[in-house]
Amino acid sequence: MTRKIENEKRIRGRAVSRGIAVGSVVIINSRGRRLSKVPISSNDIDYELKRLRTAFKLAERSLRRLIRGSANEFGDSRAEIFRAQLEILKDPSLINRMESEVCEALVNCEWAIQRSVRDFSEKLASVADLHIKERAIDVQDLGERLLNALSGKKSSIGPSNDFIVVTDQLYPSALAEFGALSPVAIVTERGGWTSHAFILARELGIPAITGVHGATRRLQEGTKVLVDGFSGELLINPASSSLSRLIDTESGSPQSDEICEIFSAPLPATTTDGEEIKLLVNLDVPQSFEQMKEVGAMGIGLFRSEFLIQPGMGFPSEKDQLKAYSHLGELAGNFRARIRTFDISSGEAQGDTDHLERNPALGLRATRLMLAHEPKEFRSQLRAVLRAAESGNIDIVLPMVSDISEISAVKDILDSEAEKLSDRGIAHGRPRLGVMLEVPSLLFVLDRLVEVVDFISLGTNDLVQYLLAVDRDNESVADSFRTLHPSVLRAIKSTIDFADKAEKEILICGEMAGSHIYAPILVGLGARNLSMNVRAISRVRNVIKSISSAKARELSASLLLCDSAVESERKLLQFYSEHWSSIFPENVMSKTMLARGTKAN
Repeated sequence: MTRKIENEKRIRGRAVSRGIAVGSVVIINSRGRRLSKVPISSNDIDYELKRLRTAFKLAERSLRRLIRGSANEFGDSRAEIFRAQLEILKDPSLINRMESEVCEALVNCEWAIQRSVRDFSEKLASVADLHIKERAIDVQDLGERLLNALSGKKSSIGPSNDFIVVTDQLYPSALAEFGALSPVAIVTERGGWTSHAFILARELGIPAITGVHGATRRLQEGTKVLVDGFSGELLINPASSSLSRLIDTESGSPQSDEICEIFSAPLPATTTDGEEIKLLVNLDVPQSFEQMKEVGAMGIGLFRSEFLIQPGMGFPSEKDQLKAYSHLGELAGNFRARIRTFDISSGEAQGDTDHLERNPALGLRATRLMLAHEPKEFRSQLRAVLRAAESGNIDIVLPMVSDISEISAVKDILDSEAEKLSDRGIAHGRPRLGVMLEVPSLLFVLDRLVEVVDFISLGTNDLVQYLLAVDRDNESVADSFRTLHPSVLRAIKSTIDFADKAEKEILICGEMAGSHIYAPILVGLGARNLSMNVRAISRVRNVIKSISSAKARELSASLLLCDSAVESERKLLQFYSEHWSSIFPENVMSKTMLARGTKAN
């Protein structure tokens, strides 16, 4: 949808990283270059293989340089992306596949790289599992790096200050390769909320929008644009009135990522009437938790252990896991670190692209996979957690559980492995056992569930997806992914009530927990532990300390009576306008709700 305002044009996209920025367009075409298939003779094989191996060496050198630079400048969480690419590069099957193409098809190595990368990435991209899809982009990124090494072209660019990257798809390494001159905003034609590039954008505070179809064709280099990371709008040649209105909106609102208090010690967020809300962090790599000291996080709400698995390298060793989990315990200090067991699909750890499921969200995944087909690796992971829990501050969270019997089976394994460790004289602890509530079947056995677990982590992303039968990363049904659907709110309320009655801890995870828009609703529903991306903590804290829990309960009670998501969203906007307009300005709220697919007017 495009509409004109004087000389200004507006194009609708989807917001994936909050913020507003103005700058000049720099177009990057990441679709890949067009290469010719050049036949070679058998006499040329050795020469082409030498060129190919040289490209691998140069690519490895550039990746190691990026790893060092990212770790020094940004912290180890960014460096992990390049370590993952390095592991793919060092996998012998990759270069073997390319060498076979050169030798058997008698083609130039550029063509062999392009063909091998295309086939491999297409297999990965065809799978529904998001983690596997991300690896398809990593493989494509790596292919570009190899081709750049062959041609002598550098991967980074050197644009002027205040530039906005416009591309069809942003590769994970691109942000770091810009060097000191990072883009002020990002616009892409495609990409999901969970892509590595957008995760980094959110961590770096770079506004970003995606879903801007034909952006690389419709925009010209040097054009002045405004990127609205709240509404998802792209303004081409923005009018002065739009510039002043939108920039004033961001700088004067509590949503700004620039508002950040520095705390000497972790502490809860407190409402105006004294209700304390604990804010925790979700992590992919342990090092990210270092940032908790700046925003007062009170522990690690969720550590996604599957990020310890390197593409195609199989499961990490017990020794490596013990080191990572022990480090998490040290970082958490007196607070708790909750480790989610491997949430992967069949074949993912080994990089088996020939046997990946088409719809792993409903297939052999996570706990059911580990119990049924990976008992050895599952026992290894649980032993590592048991040993790391010697300090007493580590918990286990089981993902994708649909039946109480799965929890009982894990308990039996924990008992067995703890006994073996004792027999061998190996020190260990007994971590608390929790479950990710994301499969709706558990909602109907909550009375039994709270008896068999020590705590519950409610994962809002998957719960909404399964409750509403909406793929959260399918653009064609994006408007149907409605977090404020009455069934979602009632499911959250019911779970909190059962947990409170049984005196069991409950944490809310997922995008809903990290949203300043939804924080008052969760507080009103009774949530007292919210786990989120570290960059969201300051924004959520600012909202919580500006509201009363009594008013939040009033809001949530009214939403629980609604018959539809549209009614819930309309009531939310009305309530914020009447009671908290200074916290949620009407123009910001309208844009934010619209960006979430809401039709609240």
